[in-house]
Amino acid sequence: MERKGKIVSFIKVLLIMAVFSIIFIIVGGGRRCLTLYNSDLAFHLNRIIGTENVLTHPINYTVFHQLGLGVNYFYPWLTILPIIWLMKLTHSLALGYMLFLILFNTISGVIVYYSMKPIYKDNLKSLTFSILYLFLFYRGLDLYRRADIGEFIAMTFMVVVFSALYQLIMGKKKAWIPLSLGMALIIYSHLLSAIITVIMGGLMLILTWNYEKNWKLTIGGLIKSIGATCLLSLGFLFPYFQQMKLGINPPSSENLSKLALGVTNLFNNSLNNSWGDSLYTVPSLGIICLIFLMIGIVKAKTTKFEKTIYLLGIISVILSTKLFPWNLFQKHFALLQFPWRFLETASIFLLMYGVLRYVKFKEFP
Repeated sequence: MERKGKIVSFIKVLLIMAVFSIIFIIVGGGRRCLTLYNSDLAFHLNRIIGTENVLTHPINYTVFHQLGLGVNYFYPWLTILPIIWLMKLTHSLALGYMLFLILFNTISGVIVYYSMKPIYKDNLKSLTFSILYLFLFYRGLDLYRRADIGEFIAMTFMVVVFSALYQLIMGKKKAWIPLSLGMALIIYSHLLSAIITVIMGGLMLILTWNYEKNWKLTIGGLIKSIGATCLLSLGFLFPYFQQMKLGINPPSSENLSKLALGVTNLFNNSLNNSWGDSLYTVPSLGIICLIFLMIGIVKAKTTKFEKTIYLLGIISVILSTKLFPWNLFQKHFALLQFPWRFLETASIFLLMYGVLRYVKFKEFP
């Protein structure tokens, strides 16, 4: 009976996520994500189509004006493979892409729900978080303004990684398994997101250093997780580093201090809750995460988890702004391009905090 109950609960969650996934696509503007001007849409569609033969050769001569660019050596491709399969199945670039978005959003909702259950220990809070996660401002920005499909995908696995890492810190022995899988899938989705995840994961370890726990177990789990992640990611990392040895020119770097957000701009952008127009990208937290950020400043944190994730959210916000001295780290992090990429982790942590602190409903069956 217990197994049957779990199956019924899974089906309920799956159906709920499917409904909200469709709503997210409709609210976002449907095929608007395929008509973006002044974005990376053309580049990413070319590399998606170019994955058609990636399992046999990383170079596809039918895209990028038949130049034979080795894009798949340097841009993760595993998690976008289903898009080309759906395009072939439907015989339509647009239909295949939109179908992938609906399916991936549905799966993301389910993944996030089950990732947060061990943290919240409350089904309704987990459900609320997963629904709000689907509508996170930064996810919409990635999809409907920047066309950054890799970062969009990677955000889902960030939730898996941060949840599993916290469980490992708190003594759950097998948490290294989802930690490894989540980290490997981030690497197969978006390398810069992997770097950001490692930075924030390291800060989580530092912030929880004085917690009462078995550090021997945690360190052992981390070693196993790092080893497993490296092995699982070899399909991308091995050819990547092999090519990097040849002295390949890196992507263009940007002035981090200049592109970091002003605090006033971040606040105003978040209040406006707008992705921007066809000419300008307007990065922000969005109104919901801004509310959680502001309330958290004046409200006391009652648990260790609340304190940890709220502080990680604050640090992520600071890293996205001019408050952080990016000029001192320009040489080492120039490829990050936009410091406001840290808003993706800020959004996740502030949403985790907000749902934990302020959502109080009856249990979801």
